[in-house]
Amino acid sequence: MCGKRSTKNQEEYNLTLNFTDEGDEPDYLSMIESISYDVEECGLLFEIIPDQESLLSLSDFLSLSLSQSALFSVLAEMSLREDVTIDLLARFFKCKVVRILSLLDQIEFLEKRGFVKRIVKTEKRKETYRDLSFTVPKNVMEALRTANPGLLETNRKLDFTALLDQLKQALNEREDELITVPQFLREAESLLKQGSRLPFVHYLNTKLSKTSSKTLALLLVLFRLSGRADTPSEYFFSILFSNLREQIEFGRHMTNGRHELVRSGVVKLSSSEHDSYQLVLGPEAQNLLSIDFPDLALADVGQNKLRSHKAIKEKTLYFNAEAGNRIIELEKLLGRKEFIRYRESAARLGMSHGITAIFFGPPGTGKTELALQIARKTQRDLMMVDLSQTRSMWFGESEKQVKRIFDHYRELLVASQNEPILFINEADQAVRQQIWLSKLPELTQEMAETLAPTISSQNPELKLIDINEIPENLRANLVRVN
Repeated sequence: MCGKRSTKNQEEYNLTLNFTDEGDEPDYLSMIESISYDVEECGLLFEIIPDQESLLSLSDFLSLSLSQSALFSVLAEMSLREDVTIDLLARFFKCKVVRILSLLDQIEFLEKRGFVKRIVKTEKRKETYRDLSFTVPKNVMEALRTANPGLLETNRKLDFTALLDQLKQALNEREDELITVPQFLREAESLLKQGSRLPFVHYLNTKLSKTSSKTLALLLVLFRLSGRADTPSEYFFSILFSNLREQIEFGRHMTNGRHELVRSGVVKLSSSEHDSYQLVLGPEAQNLLSIDFPDLALADVGQNKLRSHKAIKEKTLYFNAEAGNRIIELEKLLGRKEFIRYRESAARLGMSHGITAIFFGPPGTGKTELALQIARKTQRDLMMVDLSQTRSMWFGESEKQVKRIFDHYRELLVASQNEPILFINEADQAVRQQIWLSKLPELTQEMAETLAPTISSQNPELKLIDINEIPENLRANLVRVN
């Protein structure tokens, strides 16, 4: 039974708790100790705890009810010694284990607030209540020790890198099966709330409704940044769903395009080996990611890369007068307002409303750097395709990959407010390979026929093509870079 302590014991107890002088910050650790002593005597009868003053103060600091504060005090005190299991709680409260199960809803609420962390040790078998244990995170104990509410999880603001670091920690625990799927998603949801003002997180909250969908998008970012972009889709299914039926259903909705991740364009499917597919971020998500990681080259299909114009460093290039004038003309035409006027005029005249420019000249004359600087000056992102490193694309079935490059570029056009530039680097290398002329010093009429469809394309695309040499019949109105 819960009753008042003897006067002698009470005096000794008060002397023990009097750690601070009057006027100092509240001593919440002492309050937790006092409440824990009371609860040990009163059991689950939280409403008759003698030290109501401490209980009220702690409740106000944590924004919890009195009963939640009492339960938290017990968990906090016990977790400093060991992880708190259901059995340990039953022994502390001097009740049957089944009675403790009635407290799980209260503990789950403390979890959602970030005050308690659940640990599950299943050893790869089906989870039972014996596998559950609880602990209080260090930042919460530090908030209590220093009386600083800013250290509480719910009040912290994260930058994107810190958010991903914490997500990685939670993922490691999920991989080791120390936490369950619901716990992992709760931690992810907490991170999303803390980072709600970040551009990428705001984008996810706008486009997606399910926590599992937002978490998957963040995982794709994490794996992309850590060089694990080729991770099979099945891995993510196993992390986010606990049973096979849910994993199969999720995969089916992804492949048929019904899932919100695909419908919204946040994620798209990219084919891989063995007739499987991989999950990759959509074009708009990739562009937003470059805000937080401007130096990251976002690879997607084959060797093509999207470079943010913000990440391109300014460089001064020198050309002869003729080339310089043509470059200035091209930069002006690629300006946002001028390009819109050009497209409108071309459409009225029934002409191609795309722009194709071919840079030709010996290696090392600055063709690639020129394309980068044009992208920077015109504030257009640059999708780079180096065909000298993708020659196999031009044979047989591999041509599908080339088509995918242009399909991806058209997706970027749809997702971007300012049309990106498609830069085809070392184009003559691939053409030589295709027409079996790799030993000839110059390109021939076949190259003109190969490039003609690209040059005369009716698609609203901005294409810059880099080749080392070009036949005479294509040199009219083109600029040689010396």
